[in-house]
Amino acid sequence: MRTELIKKHVTELSRILGGIKPLIPTTELLRLYEAKKYTDMVRFVRNSMGLYLNIRVGYVNNGGPANTPAWVNLPNTFPTIGSAAFNNLTLTMYIRKSFLEIAPFESVVLTMAHEMAHIILGALGSSLATNEEATDLTAMIFGYSQFFVDGCLYLNRFESPATNWSNESLSSPFFDPTLHELGYLSPDEMVVAAEIIKRTWIFQTMEI
Repeated sequence: MRTELIKKHVTELSRILGGIKPLIPTTELLRLYEAKKYTDMVRFVRNSMGLYLNIRVGYVNNGGPANTPAWVNLPNTFPTIGSAAFNNLTLTMYIRKSFLEIAPFESVVLTMAHEMAHIILGALGSSLATNEEATDLTAMIFGYSQFFVDGCLYLNRFESPATNWSNESLSSPFFDPTLHELGYLSPDEMVVAAEIIKRTWIFQTMEI
C-alpha cells in the first residue's frame, strides 16, 4: 500500500490544479453511456476538467499501446493552457471498440477521465505528466474518485456481480470470465486515495 506516496501526490496535485473539485454527478454521463454516445461522454469529461481544446474520438480495433483501453497522443510541447492557441489545438482520444463492448459505465468514465488527465498534466508542464499513478489521482481530484473506486475492477457490463453468474449468463455470447483491472493504483489504493481526497476537500472547504 503506497499511502504516503498517494498523500504526497495529492498534496502536490491539489496545489497545481487549484484544489479538490466537487464530485461529478452521474446522471448525464449515465444517460449518454446508455445511449452509447461515447463522444459526448468525452466532451462532458473534457468540459468538467475546464479544457476547451478540440477532442476527436477515434474508435479502433487495433493499434496503440499494448493492454490499454484508450490513449491520447500528446504534442511534445503545449501552448499556454487556456490560451487561444491552446483552445485551437485538436487532439484525438483513441478508444478500443472491444473495450466499449464489454466495459461497464464506471469503467468507461474512469478511462476517459484518465486520458483527459494526461492532457491536463502535459499542458501544465508538470513533472508528474508521465506518472500514471499521478494521472489517476488527477482525474480523481477533478471529481471522478468514485468512478475509479467502482470501475477499477470489472468482468463486463453483462455480468455483475460475479457471484451471481447463472447458467443463462454463462451461455451469453458476451460472457467473459476474465477479471479486468483498470488504473495504475491497486483497488485498495483507489479506496485509500478517494478517502484522502475527500478529507483534503473537507479541509479545503473549511478554509474558504
